[in-house]
Amino acid sequence: MFYESHEVDRKEIFMKVVMLQDEGLSVEDSRMCIGKQYGIGLEDVREIEQEDAEEQGIESEEGIAA
Repeated sequence: MFYESHEVDRKEIFMKVVMLQDEGLSVEDSRMCIGKQYGIGLEDVREIEQEDAEEQGIESEEGIAA
């Protein structure tokens, strides 16, 4: 996948998704925006977000809903 060999980009993507959500964008809108910016699919953004949240001990939206 895109981010496996791009650790710095992966962290940056996660931080930008969180930043957009903090600014008031919905979860899905923030993912779409960052996906377009980096040329990656929504599923890749979700995976990056989920993995980084787990690394930081943060419960993701999917984890809360599940």
